[in-house]
Amino acid sequence: MAGWCDAQTARRTGETTGVSDGLQLALPLPEFLEDLAGRIVVVKDFSLRSPARLPAGQFQTVLAGEAGRSCRIEASADLAAWQSLALLTNLPAAAVFQDAAAAALSRGFCRAKAEE
Repeated sequence: MAGWCDAQTARRTGETTGVSDGLQLALPLPEFLEDLAGRIVVVKDFSLRSPARLPAGQFQTVLAGEAGRSCRIEASADLAAWQSLALLTNLPAAAVFQDAAAAALSRGFCRAKAEE
């Protein structure tokens, strides 16, 4: 188990578990961003990245954010009425979400909402 701390405040920001095969130790890092001042900050909110329509028509996106937190994926055709599609718990690596029902739609919108 490795803990991650904020470099300026020394506050604990998260932890991750390493996996070893006896030769190498894989230690997943939390999601990081660089702010406008050049500081590295841990992503605490969720974001949907790399949206794509796959060859069979389904929608795929990558959920990034704080490891261990739950997030609801919602979809809408008009940005007014939202339908829940899935509840995901983000692991130390980003989670991939696919919506096979999107193949029947010409367009749509997707959002991620943190569960409290």
